[in-house]
Amino acid sequence: MASKAVIVAALVAAGVVASLLLWLNMLRITQQQIDGLHPPLPTYRQIMVGSRQAGLPVAIHFLATASQTIARHRLLDGVLDPNPGGNVAMTFPAFVLTWADGQRFIVDGGLSADEAVTFGRQQQWLSGFQGQPIVYHQSLASSLDPTSIKGVGLTHLHSDHTTGLADLCAAGAHYTTYQTLEQYTQQNYLTFGGDDALAAMTCSVRLVLAEQESPLRDIQGFPGLYVVPVAGHTPGSQVFVAHVEGPTGVKTYVLAGDIANHRDAVQFNIGKPAWYNRWLVPENLAQLDRLRRWLKSLNDSKPIQVLLSHDLKALQDSDVPALK
Repeated sequence: MASKAVIVAALVAAGVVASLLLWLNMLRITQQQIDGLHPPLPTYRQIMVGSRQAGLPVAIHFLATASQTIARHRLLDGVLDPNPGGNVAMTFPAFVLTWADGQRFIVDGGLSADEAVTFGRQQQWLSGFQGQPIVYHQSLASSLDPTSIKGVGLTHLHSDHTTGLADLCAAGAHYTTYQTLEQYTQQNYLTFGGDDALAAMTCSVRLVLAEQESPLRDIQGFPGLYVVPVAGHTPGSQVFVAHVEGPTGVKTYVLAGDIANHRDAVQFNIGKPAWYNRWLVPENLAQLDRLRRWLKSLNDSKPIQVLLSHDLKALQDSDVPALK
């Protein structure tokens, strides 16, 4: 007769196997979902039409809610990376668009102070502890007048893009959150939390944008700002296009979220590490390849600048100033 210890060990082993099978099945379902999404992308000509309208935003800034030095191999596939090894500075920004009347639109919220601690530890672990602890800098609520925020959009619903919005309600903000139908309806296990957080925002109303013939969907009340459903990274990933009227004329910015995490990924068409996009965050590799090529073609066009969410050095090298 088997001893009690043997029976317990067998039950534990069975539980581990069952959990592993459930996890693998969830990954399979998630992968199938995102691999089936290939939304159309706007052409350069379609994008630039919006730059000719009146009432464009007059300024764009990025606000670094937190930053962290991590291993480069955490962001780029080491097999294809022309400069493997070493560390890079990763940031968690919000982008702030301002119109002449003072109203603002926020693209992504970055990290909250509490979430930064948890997220930073995860990044260190995934980097093999080659990176440094995360540094939290500032929140949206403390860096600008929350009552000036009239609209919010999210490139996707992962926690490092959503939790930074949490303080806005307590600070007196009242705004509309704009989503494509794709982002509103298409979720996976990594975006359910972000969707729940949006639903709990008592100071925000969620508005689903009407589908249009063009891949570009304009956001009423915010001239010069458009959103494009792109999938690839998450089922509901969106890219924002903003035409900004500056002192030297109109400049067009494409806020691309996590379609790529480093500018070299776009420049040299390098995907993320296989362990990441197959076992941690299932991605549509074919769509991301298409998106990186599209972003490079746009970035090579003089009036357009592509901004990625997590590459601090690239943001600092851009002509978009940091919001202090």
